[in-house]
Amino acid sequence: MGDETGTIEAGSSYRLEVETEAESPAQNGAQYAGRNHFKKVAIILLGAGTVIAIWRALVSPDKP
Repeated sequence: MGDETGTIEAGSSYRLEVETEAESPAQNGAQYAGRNHFKKVAIILLGAGTVIAIWRALVSPDKP
């Protein structure tokens, strides 16, 4: 690990962990992309379209 090299004998295992300083997501290059609101918008638009379609179907053609 790092500059150290070594041979691991057959039948044995080692666990190597890298200790890092506590970093915020902005420091390590990760960025928060926000949320996807597609489902909410689609449901609202479909609901509004359904309400308008039902309302238009129930409006009497005799009313001005």
